Amino acid sequence: MESIISNESGKRLTSAFEFTPYFEHVERRSRTQTLIIQMVFFLAWLLSVHFSTSHEKNKPWHEAILISSVMGSMLMTYRAPNFKWRLLGRMLFEILIAQAIALLVTDSVYFTFWMISLCCVLMVGMAPLHHEPLSYSLCALLVCASLLLPQSNPISVTGEKAWMFYLLIFSFGMGLVLNMIYFLDRIRWFETHRRLQDLAYKDGLTGLKNRRAFIQALESRLNQPKCPQRHFFFLIDIDDFKRINDLQGHGAGDEVLRAVAQRIDELTHPCLNGRLGGEEFGVLVDGSRIRAEQMADEIVSSFTLRPLTGSGVTVSIGIAEHHPSMTLAQWMKAADEALYEVKRHAKNGYRFSI
Repeated sequence: MESIISNESGKRLTSAFEFTPYFEHVERRSRTQTLIIQMVFFLAWLLSVHFSTSHEKNKPWHEAILISSVMGSMLMTYRAPNFKWRLLGRMLFEILIAQAIALLVTDSVYFTFWMISLCCVLMVGMAPLHHEPLSYSLCALLVCASLLLPQSNPISVTGEKAWMFYLLIFSFGMGLVLNMIYFLDRIRWFETHRRLQDLAYKDGLTGLKNRRAFIQALESRLNQPKCPQRHFFFLIDIDDFKRINDLQGHGAGDEVLRAVAQRIDELTHPCLNGRLGGEEFGVLVDGSRIRAEQMADEIVSSFTLRPLTGSGVTVSIGIAEHHPSMTLAQWMKAADEALYEVKRHAKNGYRFSI
């Protein structure tokens, strides 16, 4: 575990496509954290309204609309189906809460001071809510623009008020630094999580699903609602693999395993496939028996028509159709018995279980 974490540079994501799983991962992990931060801002505003004297001048329906809008944006952030809608919910919340707090100081003689102070607080406070610097910078700009631009009197940046704008710029820089720290930390955790998933569910030699992942996927398929398609389990075994290891060495055997795995993945994609251990591979084929026969024949004949370089490898396949009364163990055992019959007779072929 330590070696995995220490090897993370935090700069592994280099394209928009790679960022998609990152966003989905951090959205799942930070959903509760985001809601807590939003609740803190919301409760702080409610307390400010309670103790403020200016809120008495506001129309009750105005505050009611703000409360319902802010709560709606929080619910949208928490329950949104994907990270794009959740980002929209966060941005909407930040703009609404800014407007709600600004409502308390509209009539203050220190309006400029409070507006810029509010922008500074929000820019630092919203830094943990965003998963990368671009959305943070965009939302910080929108919050400042929504608070400062609509005012009828332009805010002067000369004299005593100049330092306040320096504070505004400094606050944005601090928020950006905090956001970058969170961003790099989240990337490191994402990469660590992804590598641990690979170690747990992917075969290190061939890159296919390992036995655990493959069986879990099979169980998931069996637990799904009844499907009109028929399911066939292929148990594929490399013929005379022990002889390859004995005569050519385990290094050559590993190369054969990788090449066979690549060929199986190429021929069976997008069907579920994986390495079950040793020289055995599994494939789940959905559809008719004719389709299963065609795929089995294609796999077997492929190693004859397009032999692996310098190996002369062939494979045998045992095939079992799933029936509603079958357990997973019975299904796999039926394929294993069919494979045994192929091995016992001629190898380099396939057979369906009875």
